[in-house]
Amino acid sequence: MIFVMVGTNPYPFDRLMRAISSYAEESGEKVIAQIGNTHPKDNIECHRYLSHLEVTNYISSSDVVVCHGGYGSIRDSLALGARIVAVPRRVEFGECVDNQVELVEAFSKEGVIIPVMDIEELPDAIAKARSMRIKGNNPSMLPGHIAKTIQDMLDGAG
Repeated sequence: MIFVMVGTNPYPFDRLMRAISSYAEESGEKVIAQIGNTHPKDNIECHRYLSHLEVTNYISSSDVVVCHGGYGSIRDSLALGARIVAVPRRVEFGECVDNQVELVEAFSKEGVIIPVMDIEELPDAIAKARSMRIKGNNPSMLPGHIAKTIQDMLDGAG
């Protein structure tokens, strides 16, 4: 099962939902999605909003998590040792007011997520995520690791 999180951004993330719907149709795989303000797809079990407990249960029971590039979704998925494919929301597609590319790139450099900058690469990214070795995520070390990743990203922006 693939669990998809698009976040609760007021802007829809239809680009990701179209791609994951096509993937589900071709693969026959079950996909469950938290869609917020994004338009639902008939071949995906869609939930507008889920409690944090529901989200963590879905993350824990999924083979792969496909999420937007938001900090909270990536943090929760990392903490639970998920195989993560992250698709950043982008201003040029009307999906947000702040691009999520930098955070996705930073976590990709750490080797803990598979980034998707071109939505056409989503099926390959899912396949790659399935075969990735999950790095040990000691929950007590995770906040420091995330803080270092973000600091490194900010240092590089100067």
